[in-house]
Amino acid sequence: MSCGKTLINSTIQQSGSSAVPKPLVALLDGRDCSVEMPLLKDIATVAFCDAHLTSEIHEKVLNEAVAAFFYTIRISREDLIKFRSLKLLIKIGNPDMSNIDVDAATQLGIAICNTPADALEETADHTLSLILNLYRRTYWLAQTSNDKSKFNNSQQLREGMSGVKRIRGQTLGIIGFGRVGCAVALRAKTFGFRVCFYDPNASFGMERVFGVERTENLNDLLTQSDCLTLHCKLNSETRFMLNNNTLNNLKLGAFLINTSDIDLIEQSALITFLKSGHVKAAALDVPYSDQQAESSGNIDG
Repeated sequence: MSCGKTLINSTIQQSGSSAVPKPLVALLDGRDCSVEMPLLKDIATVAFCDAHLTSEIHEKVLNEAVAAFFYTIRISREDLIKFRSLKLLIKIGNPDMSNIDVDAATQLGIAICNTPADALEETADHTLSLILNLYRRTYWLAQTSNDKSKFNNSQQLREGMSGVKRIRGQTLGIIGFGRVGCAVALRAKTFGFRVCFYDPNASFGMERVFGVERTENLNDLLTQSDCLTLHCKLNSETRFMLNNNTLNNLKLGAFLINTSDIDLIEQSALITFLKSGHVKAAALDVPYSDQQAESSGNIDG
């Protein structure tokens, strides 16, 4: 049976047989349920919906699902009302809940859970790979080396490598010292970074536990950072926390990494500071939407 109205690869799987009907649990979007499936297969019927919109979810799921996992699908009040039996929603991956109407779910008696440690190690690893990529210019050099006209002699090769920077002795600034921020700090120290962080909510003494330095305010961190990486939640205080005013305090020629939420950085400000060279390069794991990019213009090169 297809879960989505327009998607053909969705199936409902049921293991074993029982006189008592098993509750229906749905994976609304995405198809990776490799961790959950072994735990659920003997106690529930699992529906893989692979939907982008709730309008693509089969009526059986809307009527019978008592619990649902989801990644990035947007769920409004109107969407929640469509689910007749739903009691539990579980957000997988990024703990940000901006894609669901939490207030409406609460009013409708639907509990919401998240998995804040999901992909913790992978996110920290990925952050370090982006940092190393910028410092060693790995991606740019790989792309350029495919162009035979770029590196015809040793002089051209030296010029191409001139932007590569040494890491040891550089200061990595971390905004947000939660699970991921701490994991990034431990990895960065092994590469020789001096690590500083800013997080007004971090417990006192965290800096001593991890052997890093704590700054009392954001601007203090920005002025010291050769590379800045963001690992904080998006809320009313952090939205566009990096803007024209704050980026002006960032160390000249610094690198910027964002694997958290795109709206932590004001896009127009980032473009301005990249074009001026104040920010040498940025690696964004959470790209701006086409609409956002169109409203702020594009960056060449």
